[in-house]
Amino acid sequence: MKTIAGLGDLTGKKVLVRSDLNVPLDGTTITDDGRVRASVPTIQALLDAGAAVIVTAHLGRPGGEPKPEYSLAPAAARLAEVLGRPVTLAEDLVGDSAKATVAALEPGQVAMLENVRYDKRETSKVDEERQELAKEPCGVRRCVCLRRLRCGPPQAGVGVRRGAPVARRGRHARREGGRLPLARHHRP
Repeated sequence: MKTIAGLGDLTGKKVLVRSDLNVPLDGTTITDDGRVRASVPTIQALLDAGAAVIVTAHLGRPGGEPKPEYSLAPAAARLAEVLGRPVTLAEDLVGDSAKATVAALEPGQVAMLENVRYDKRETSKVDEERQELAKEPCGVRRCVCLRRLRCGPPQAGVGVRRGAPVARRGRHARREGGRLPLARHHRP
């Protein structure tokens, strides 16, 4: 199984992390932060290796359009608390805000892109649509999937992993076994 240990030297690299942050909310308050805390060891390992980390995740089922009640803002705030460092939340997934946020990211910093399910391509059953979305994560060349596998494969997450030149599974996904096909691997 390909893991983050095989990513090579990450100093100065940007790594896209597909995380499971579908946390239960009461309004904007997270009632169980277990999924946020489960993402931290891999994110911290990437930061310790000198990378800048871009987190993507979904929250709920917003139906392919932005809805404030499904914003990842509470998850970004809680992740920042647990990591002990700021987490910048982009206002979108692949638009101007995401591009500017990723472009400004320095090694040791963390950014989160807004809910991937705000884009209808994330849950599409059409391979071409998922692949189109997977090509847009702001030029990031390395990808780690932390999403729990027993929930079913993340649609765009699978596409991003298959489309990324260097893709690995993080600790959270590895615990549940190798049920997703391995991503192709080649260095840029």
